[in-house]
Amino acid sequence: MKRDTTRLTRISHQLPATADDAQCPAGFSLIGMLDGLSSTTPRPSGRKPHWTMRLAALATKVGENCGFMIFMSFAAIYLIWGSTYLAIRIALEGFPPFFLAGSRFLMPGIGLYIFLRMRGIAKPTDQQWWWAVATGTIMLVGASGSLVWAEQRIPSAVAALLFTTVPLWMIVLEALTQRSFSGGWRTVAGLITGLAGVTILVSPSSRELLGVDPIGAGVILGAALCWSVGSLVSRRVALPPSPFMTVAIQLTTAGVMLLMISGACGEWSTINTQWSISLRPVLALFYLAFVGALLGLSAYTYLLRHVSAAAVSTYAFVNPVIAVFLGWIVAHETMGPSVFFAAGMIITAVVLIQSTSWIKHSPKAKICPHVLQAVQTPKIKPTCAG
Repeated sequence: MKRDTTRLTRISHQLPATADDAQCPAGFSLIGMLDGLSSTTPRPSGRKPHWTMRLAALATKVGENCGFMIFMSFAAIYLIWGSTYLAIRIALEGFPPFFLAGSRFLMPGIGLYIFLRMRGIAKPTDQQWWWAVATGTIMLVGASGSLVWAEQRIPSAVAALLFTTVPLWMIVLEALTQRSFSGGWRTVAGLITGLAGVTILVSPSSRELLGVDPIGAGVILGAALCWSVGSLVSRRVALPPSPFMTVAIQLTTAGVMLLMISGACGEWSTINTQWSISLRPVLALFYLAFVGALLGLSAYTYLLRHVSAAAVSTYAFVNPVIAVFLGWIVAHETMGPSVFFAAGMIITAVVLIQSTSWIKHSPKAKICPHVLQAVQTPKIKPTCAG
């Protein structure tokens, strides 16, 4: 079987790109992940391949299975999202919270949607559109918008650490919806350890040292719940086949809604009078928009389709550690011994959860028609070896 699967992979890369590639699911090769970048129209003979097709071919050679894409996606949500807490704190120096959150999402959302349509990606169906709107509202308006508002009241590192309740909410909600718990003792131990770290962080001594505002902390805990609900819903509903199209709709919808909230709160009239806009917050805004939102959310959406909820949710344990050290080094936020001890417990929690639920194999992918014809072995179905 291993020899046949290897033969399948070798032959699939030797065959020319055709319109049949549009029938290949994203789990079969990385071309499916790059469907927002490359066109499925057959390439006329004699012409030099478009750069997007060469990029897709290179990515396919680097990651013949889903493992490489999963690794890079985890790196993105771990490192990029870990730095966004500090970027939000810097951007708040020049922009009001809801205006900042709305601008952060609307700019990349519109740009990505126009780009995908120009590349020939089909419009989603009405059902797919409304589910993308619903999940984007829950995750980006309810969670990210609340997080930005709360960072006016508490340090960025504390905000990141409080967001570690996401794995608890996700696993509890998943157990309630499925009426079963698939995690082992390591998952339970990891959750307990991570929550113990959060408990140390919000203890009275830490609140006195770090100035943790109870209202801000409560808003972030509610934001963690919203993010968990939206993440689990997005795994079970009919979203657009292209994860990039899903991200584009979610970003655009959330951006419009947050800007409407900003206007209703009177933020627009105070931008020129109460806020000092300089280069530093503007650069932070663009970083949040095109790196944190566009790249980070694309990686997160991809992971939700390929690995378990428990594995994806561990980003909430890693992000705070990065945010703590960035806030300490760059923003000179006060960090006591209890914070570093809590960060150590959070890292331990990641190791425990990842040890049992790092990757959940995606469903078996269908073989492209021209590959089946070439090998003449219709019963062999290669799986994503992530």
